[in-house]
Order: sequence, then C-alpha cells, then structure tokens
Amino acid sequence: MAEPRITQEMKRHAVIVSLAAGHSDSEIAAFLNVARSFVFKVRRELDAASGDVVTVSHRKRHCRRSDSIRTPEFISSVQAAIDEDPGKSIRALGRELHVDEATIRRVVHEDLRYKSYVMRRGQFMSQTTRENRVTRAKRLLNKLKHPEEPGMLWFFSDEKNFVQDQKVNRRNDRWLCQTAEKVPTVMHINFPASVMVLGAMKVT
Repeated sequence: MAEPRITQEMKRHAVIVSLAAGHSDSEIAAFLNVARSFVFKVRRELDAASGDVVTVSHRKRHCRRSDSIRTPEFISSVQAAIDEDPGKSIRALGRELHVDEATIRRVVHEDLRYKSYVMRRGQFMSQTTRENRVTRAKRLLNKLKHPEEPGMLWFFSDEKNFVQDQKVNRRNDRWLCQTAEKVPTVMHINFPASVMVLGAMKVT
C-alpha cells in the first residue's frame, strides 16, 4: 500500500502547530524534515498577519513563470490583440488577457520585437496641394540656377520666439528622487516677456 503524500499545505499546518507549542525553528525543521528557511517564512507570515492562523495556513496561489505563459498560442493572441487595436496600452492588454503587465511587455519587446512609439503629427495635404508644391519647388530651383536679373540677391529667413518661462517637456524631462514632493515645480506666468529673433541666410 502506497504511503499518503504529504502536501505543502499539510507541512504548513504542522509548522504552525509546532510554532504555537513554542518550539524553535531548528527543532521544527529537524522534527518535520523541512527546511529551516520554510519554518522561518511561516513564522514571519504569522507575525505579519498578527497571528491569524486561518490566513497563513493556506498556501498562497502560485504564479506561473512568464516563460511558461509565453507559449506560441499566447504570443499569437497578443499579436491579434495588437493588430486589432495598435493604440491599446500594454497595461490594457494585460487586463484583457488576464496576465501581468510585465509578461505582456516581454512578449512585445522580446518575442514580437515591437517598440512603443509616440503618435506622429503631420500636415494634411490634398493631391492638388502636393502637385502645386512640386511645381513651385521646381520653379524656385530654376530661378536659382538661372536668375532673371544678374546680381539679384536671394536670401531665406526664419524667426524664433524666445520666452522668459522655462520650457518643460512632460515626456522627456525627468527628475530622479524618492518622493514626488521633492520634484521642483517649474512656474509659469501669463504673458511672459519674449523676444523675436530673425535669422536670414544669403544664397550665393
């Protein structure tokens, strides 16, 4: 007849009873044939739970390793979710697939080789606008190569407005510290002093 299998939860119950009897960690480990670190762990959990035996007696739910979750089927499901909505955040993907955010991040970066990019901004141009720009650009190049009047001065200019307030990029400007209270505040005022700078470049 096979001997009954001693589960991890049964060992936890025995350790809790032995601790309640006042035995030391070494005595319990030797008598129950368990690791001393396991006894110390149960004792620490009892102290954290203020002696709540019911909570400590049940083994905590085991979390599967990320490499066991990242099966080809799971990677395909992440790929399908991204194809359906590429703008969905990694945190939202984790909630949708019921896994940790770190697991989704590993799948995205290591398995799918994706990167998270910022949405780009651009000017909308119709087909007519594109054609007009090409025509004007060719006309300008032709004038530069073959000026209508000898000695004509060609120059390009641009301006930049500098304001007194400090500029802050909310995405790239960071401050490393322990608490948010230590982050300095960049103060702004209404209608700050400014200066317009004009730059010109002569074409020779």
